[in-house]
Amino acid sequence: MFCLFSSFIGSWFTISFILIIYILLAKPGRFLLDLNPIYLRLPLPNVNDKIFNRNKKAFEAIKIEKDKIITPKSLALDPDDLNRLFVGSATGYVYCLQNNNVVETIASFPDGRPLGMRLFRQKLYFIEANSGLYVFDLDTKSLKHLLRLDQTKFLDGRPSKFFDDLVIVEENDDIIVYITDVSRKFSIDMWCYTYLEPDSTGRILRYSTNNQNVTTILENLCFPNGIEITDNNESLLICELAKRRIIEFKLDGTDKGKCTVLMDNLPGEPENIRRSRNKTKESYWVGLALTRDYNSKLSFMDDYSAEPNLRKLILRSCFLLGTILFNIGNCFGSETLKTKGSSLKTGIALILDDFMKNPGMAIEIDRESNVLLSFQIKDDISVISEIAESYDENKNARILYTTSSGGNLNRITLKE
Repeated sequence: MFCLFSSFIGSWFTISFILIIYILLAKPGRFLLDLNPIYLRLPLPNVNDKIFNRNKKAFEAIKIEKDKIITPKSLALDPDDLNRLFVGSATGYVYCLQNNNVVETIASFPDGRPLGMRLFRQKLYFIEANSGLYVFDLDTKSLKHLLRLDQTKFLDGRPSKFFDDLVIVEENDDIIVYITDVSRKFSIDMWCYTYLEPDSTGRILRYSTNNQNVTTILENLCFPNGIEITDNNESLLICELAKRRIIEFKLDGTDKGKCTVLMDNLPGEPENIRRSRNKTKESYWVGLALTRDYNSKLSFMDDYSAEPNLRKLILRSCFLLGTILFNIGNCFGSETLKTKGSSLKTGIALILDDFMKNPGMAIEIDRESNVLLSFQIKDDISVISEIAESYDENKNARILYTTSSGGNLNRITLKE
């Protein structure tokens, strides 16, 4: 009996060892992802360092059109009418709101995901993650597809898989759009793997609306997300989500083409960055996801960032098991298996708990990387993706609209 048990244990260990070696070393294919995780040790912010809680507050928020606008990622305020804004929904719609009510549907993308948005001279420029860059003319009510993902293939032979955010600037009578190209490996449905590897195929693209020319100005980035331009138009500020930092890329001046780190070791993954309406001081709002808690609530990446081989084993195993379960569920018509399989296959199962226990956070920073204000939304664990600011002169108050890749469109009033 003992010999049979020993034989069984030995066989189990042998099979497990072979399976582990196969998952780690086998070539990418239908069941194994192309992953090459790197060592990425990101220490937690010092518990005694009060920089992110010094001015931290929790605010009540009004949820806007919560039954219609689902997990909006970005929005654009009309500078000529601060009661009008544009926002995208995870349902694929791009809406125009007036006085916090939807009044018009700008565009619709079946199974699409509208992301970064900017309003420039009565034209709404926005990203649809699966197909590229669009512009909607508010005067003529016409929609135009400016740049498709596959149009970037000529740059290095690998087409873009996932645009995220954009910023617009005028240069010599030309409208230039700078785009964060998140990945050339994974589409938005697989964004978890772009973040957890992390995938370093991200880059910043420059698109000219005059001649439709597109060029790469910065590459080898790990999940470039939000992007903003400084007041003097000399620098781009870029949120590099997977490395939890904000970098600055010089567009002009003596250091043109130079890239430096503006802020690093942030207490969360930076999503979008937007200029505040502060007229006396140049400052920016940054939305942080998966906030790294000071009470040792570590995220998946905090646990495994320094273990690239173990991370590869976990990620590939997750995808493999998810693919198998999804295919079995699809074969036998089981929605439960398909749902569980999809959660594993896309990687969301690995970090879902992180979203649930680490609430979103927003910070306001100046050009010297000082944190002026940080806040969370009361009774809300959702990610804060973007913050757009207006001002209510009658109430002498700052009005913040926050979007979320896992929650609602919110409106917050900050009394001065």
